[in-house]
Amino acid sequence: SSLQEARFNQRDEALLERGYYEGLLEANDFTSALWEVQARKPAGWDDDIVDVGAATPTDDMLQFRVLPNVETEFKQALLRTNRWGMRDRDYAREKDSTTYRAAFLGASYEFGWGVRDEETFENVLEDRLNAQHGGGAYERYEILNFAAPGYCVLQHVALLEQGVLDFAPDAIFYTGHSGEQGRTQAVFRELVNAGVVLPPALEAIRVEAGVEAGMSDTEFRNRLRPHAEAILRWGFQRVAALAQARGIELAWIFVPRTNDEGEEYLRKYEHLAAVAREAGFVTMSLEGVYGEGDRRLLQLAPWDKHPNAEGHRLLADRMYDALRVHSDTLGLGFDRSDAN
Repeated sequence: SSLQEARFNQRDEALLERGYYEGLLEANDFTSALWEVQARKPAGWDDDIVDVGAATPTDDMLQFRVLPNVETEFKQALLRTNRWGMRDRDYAREKDSTTYRAAFLGASYEFGWGVRDEETFENVLEDRLNAQHGGGAYERYEILNFAAPGYCVLQHVALLEQGVLDFAPDAIFYTGHSGEQGRTQAVFRELVNAGVVLPPALEAIRVEAGVEAGMSDTEFRNRLRPHAEAILRWGFQRVAALAQARGIELAWIFVPRTNDEGEEYLRKYEHLAAVAREAGFVTMSLEGVYGEGDRRLLQLAPWDKHPNAEGHRLLADRMYDALRVHSDTLGLGFDRSDAN
């Protein structure tokens, strides 16, 4: 039945993601397929994590922060946060020498958009690490999930500066997606329009680009476009500098979206990977994770391309394989003779 459902094509999904359809007033402005899918979407599906009480707006680079000790429903799945404001299990702030701890930075995929707490690929991966390697070089492995929907490198910098490093991670697992550069430009525009005080390097880029609050979106984008690369590189280099100053290992892991395909997205991946390597990250890719079958079977719903629980399981398995390859570099202490 899943194969018979009307779904967005790539162009329609891109337009919807940019909010193009949100301002249309008449039903006949939708294509028939779009209207059918939109009409079947459950009430409340478009609510974000602020709307459901899991996050609160901020007036800084984060834009919003996940709240602690929340239990609510998000995309028809139970969502709980721990005492530190992570969509994750509870962890002590202090870490002992018998534990390997990674800080997980990401966006909606990593947050676990639309799946249950125990189904997020971060939690599935942590369980596997402990089942197969716990009690070896390390007694325990912990992956602390600092991801939030819509976050990009600018918010990851802010997270690191505002408390992630207090948890003394041994490594930072930074997950990247093909749309990150575009998302970073959009967030930069939102920060300028909100009057957020920018770090000096970003303020210098803003001045050089000649962009300011209240400028039309078209003019802002056109002026900022030649400077977009500088913003992205500043973010990656700032993350790396904060980690390297504390001896923290850095991994950039490319996580394909379920609708990524074709040469354009591969070019975006290759570019992002090059920027990460230049900044000092070990880079790895989960490309091919969804296999050769119909990817729609791995998506949450006809109206939502985020991975379902099976998609998260595949991501966890592929990320485990990638970490095994880089175990020595990241200091994971895996027994390389273990072939499972």
